[in-house]
Amino acid sequence: IIYAVLWGLWKLRNSLLFQGIGWKDVNLLLRKVAVMVQGWAILCPKKHRLLLDQYLTKLKDWASSPGRIAWPTT
Repeated sequence: IIYAVLWGLWKLRNSLLFQGIGWKDVNLLLRKVAVMVQGWAILCPKKHRLLLDQYLTKLKDWASSPGRIAWPTT
């Protein structure tokens, strides 16, 4: 997942600099990372696939949630 995040940041940087795409919010990056992780899931060993699917579900949920104005209180 970390490699997908790093690659997603690099691609987002290139989009911002060279294609003139404006920054909207972090959810754009999270959605791109989720798509990459889903595409790369075939490379994951079978014994770790369930854990990867759980992380992918959490990532998709986080990407689809609205942005926060403040940190959540506990």
